[in-house]
Amino acid sequence: MRTLETLLPIVLAVWVAWPLLTGVRRRPLGHLVAVIAAVVAGVHLLTEGYRWQMVPLYGFSGIALVLAIWDTVDPPEEPAPARSRIGAGFGSAGLTALLLATALPWALPVVELPEPPGDYPIGVVTLGLADAGRAETYGPAPGDPREVVLHVWYPADPTPGAEPAPWTDSPEVVGPALARQLGFPGFFFDHAEYTEGHAVAEAPAATGGPFPVVLYSHGWTGAAGLAVDQLEALASRGYIVAAPDHTFGAFATVFPDGRVFEVDRNALPEEDDVLPEVYDAAAQQLIATYAADLAFVLDSLPDLDTPFRQHLDLDRVGVFGHSTGGGAAALWCAGDDRCDAVLGFDPWVEPVPADVIAEGLDRPFLFFRSEEWTEYDNDAVLRMFFEAGESPGYWMSADGSNHKDFVVAAYFSPIASWIGLKGPIDGEQMSEILDAYLAGFFGEFLRGASTGILAGVPERFPEVRFEARS
Repeated sequence: MRTLETLLPIVLAVWVAWPLLTGVRRRPLGHLVAVIAAVVAGVHLLTEGYRWQMVPLYGFSGIALVLAIWDTVDPPEEPAPARSRIGAGFGSAGLTALLLATALPWALPVVELPEPPGDYPIGVVTLGLADAGRAETYGPAPGDPREVVLHVWYPADPTPGAEPAPWTDSPEVVGPALARQLGFPGFFFDHAEYTEGHAVAEAPAATGGPFPVVLYSHGWTGAAGLAVDQLEALASRGYIVAAPDHTFGAFATVFPDGRVFEVDRNALPEEDDVLPEVYDAAAQQLIATYAADLAFVLDSLPDLDTPFRQHLDLDRVGVFGHSTGGGAAALWCAGDDRCDAVLGFDPWVEPVPADVIAEGLDRPFLFFRSEEWTEYDNDAVLRMFFEAGESPGYWMSADGSNHKDFVVAAYFSPIASWIGLKGPIDGEQMSEILDAYLAGFFGEFLRGASTGILAGVPERFPEVRFEARS
């Protein structure tokens, strides 16, 4: 919870407990506390901004102020003793009600993303790109050129005092679309507009470089922004990180010109609703589309009018992805000589062609699975892919993790594991694990800077199961 959101229930708790603590009625100092609570609520609305989770606390503040005014204007002739049985009952009920009112903003806080760990400030650009060489196969206008929205985070030298860009430029679209995707009412994540990123939009690129390039591919019904902590962390360490929103595969793709496209469910129908061959064909087309998007992004980067254009090191290129994006990253890397290393978080490789699986990868790769996904049929296919590889390979899992632990879902709520947004593993620990292996893997194979992280499992990561081959 933000500063004033934390202060408000504390002030209200003092107001509720005043008679029990002091043995006297609230007049006049207790009424002053009610006024202070109302002021805090008002300042919060003006500065930190309204969000629906705070409505019970707003109401509590209003009731306290009304009671204080009423008691001042028309005080009772014979007030009940503050510590009477009735007074104690009202006090206990008030504290219980306040606790319930505070639970909602605590359970659904404004997400605070972790500070990027590297030495570089970060810039970010967002562009709409059209691939004239590919026809769109999804959405309302198949046959038009395939378009994607590209986000790029990069080492920057921002103007002193420049404000970071928000996590998303279109919270009115992204928040409701994300909520619907996760099975919640559309208003559930309206407070997404208050989440701040750490990158300055269109900031000048940092001096030095050139910087290695890392591509990122999100999962089915995901989005690049759901891995923003990882993308910012890599950029702060001196990488140019390019992440497309795969149009009609992302939960919402918002183009700079205002067009919005949500996920096309026909692109990957429910497996139980169609024949197996129909589902398999759709899955293969989807993962091939994602892989082609990655190739298109890398083709496009040198020609884009961006601050980092002169700082691209296209001789050092890595790629990573989550779920469908992880499978697409492996598929693209297997067939494109520009790829130097690939990392997959729960990579979905069942749709990858059998000949690619059988041949394996001839460049460094790391497959990091959640405990949840080790139980699925995909894991056996992924193991075949791993065994067939001819380069350094790494096989990992983390006890207590599930599929959503590879994105920022853990930051959505302190009870994220209770509502299915993460596994039982501690969210901060999982974030530290992912950061360590992302930095270590790309540091070693794109920079030649070994951190030792790939030599075994550090003592601080007892949850990790790790296997290396060379």
